[in-house]
Amino acid sequence: MWYTQGTIAALVLVAGALSFVGLSRGRHMLGVRAETLIALTSAMPVVVAAWASLVVASAPSSAPCPTWMAALEHAPACDVMSMVLAAPVLAAFLWQKRGLAPANPGLTGACLGAAAAAWAHLVVHAICPYGHAAHALVGHALPMLPLMGLGAWIGRRVL
Repeated sequence: MWYTQGTIAALVLVAGALSFVGLSRGRHMLGVRAETLIALTSAMPVVVAAWASLVVASAPSSAPCPTWMAALEHAPACDVMSMVLAAPVLAAFLWQKRGLAPANPGLTGACLGAAAAAWAHLVVHAICPYGHAAHALVGHALPMLPLMGLGAWIGRRVL
C-alpha cells in the first residue's frame, strides 16, 4: 500500500512541477530560465528510473515476473500505451504555450514533453500489473525520452 501511495504522490509531484514550469512564463517575459528547464527536464528521467529501480523491485505485484526477460516481454505494450496517452497531453501543452517561449522554445518543449510523459506514466502505472524493475524502466520510464525529444522538436517550430 505504501508503494502505491508513494508512487502516485511522487508522479503527481513530478508531473505537476514539470507542467507548472513548462507552462509558466517565469519571472521574465522571455520565459523560464534555461538552467531551470535543463535541470528539471534532465532530472525527470533520472528520478523516475531511480524510483523504479529502488521501489518497484520491492513492491508487491499482481503479475510477478520472475526474470528480466519475462518482465521485458510486456514492456512494449506499456511503451505504446504511454506514447498514446502522452501525445494528446503534449499537443495540448504545446497549443497552450504556442508563441510564448521566444528564448528557449526547444527546452520548453522538452519540459512539456517530460510533463506529458509523467502524466501518462501515472495512468499506465495505475493499470499495469507488472512489478519488476526492468519492466518499469523499459516500459514506463523509457518512453519519456522520445517524448522529450518530440516536445523539443515541435517546440522549436511552434513556441
